Amino acid sequence: MQHLQSQQLRQCQNYLQQPDQTPFEHQQQTLQQCCQELQYVDQQCHCKAIKQVFSEVQQQVQQQQQQGPFGSMQIQKLKQKAENLQNQCNLQTRKQCQIKTMRQCQQQLQGRQFDRCQRYVEQQTGSGYLRSAVSSNPEERVQCCQELRNVEVECQCEAMKEVMRQGMQKEGMQEMGMIRRVVEDLKNQCNLDVEQCQLSSWMF
Repeated sequence: MQHLQSQQLRQCQNYLQQPDQTPFEHQQQTLQQCCQELQYVDQQCHCKAIKQVFSEVQQQVQQQQQQGPFGSMQIQKLKQKAENLQNQCNLQTRKQCQIKTMRQCQQQLQGRQFDRCQRYVEQQTGSGYLRSAVSSNPEERVQCCQELRNVEVECQCEAMKEVMRQGMQKEGMQEMGMIRRVVEDLKNQCNLDVEQCQLSSWMF
């Protein structure tokens, strides 16, 4: 399944971000361009692509404004718009694409143990001797990556935050910077479908 870069779906991001008062003709034009972008995606990846676009835009909305009723309403509108893309672009997918919001992801992941990732984080933030021993044995990282990739595309950022939270519960606040670096590195090492995931601005 292809790994999608956000620039491949730029028009789809633009479409989701367009405010309601955007002229209808302009909305339709951006929608058409978005549909063209999605046509270039492998058929079995259409839903994954839509989820990834939604996740990117949702992250941006979260950064721009405070949590609250208005923010939640805006996220719900984005979700509706993203889910409608399947029909509007006439994509041939086997089933309706159901998207989870950040809040739904948080609820789903609450209490879920990422044991392999915790072991990997512990090893990477442990003593120098332990780190050098681990670096030659990537098995823990591979299994941690598997844990994260088992999470739906739109929930992978929340999964990374959960790994960080669990790591800090074990290791303590003083290790926060190191734990954050290790978890941020997982995004690339595991080739996750997450372009943006703000761990640094996230508070407990």
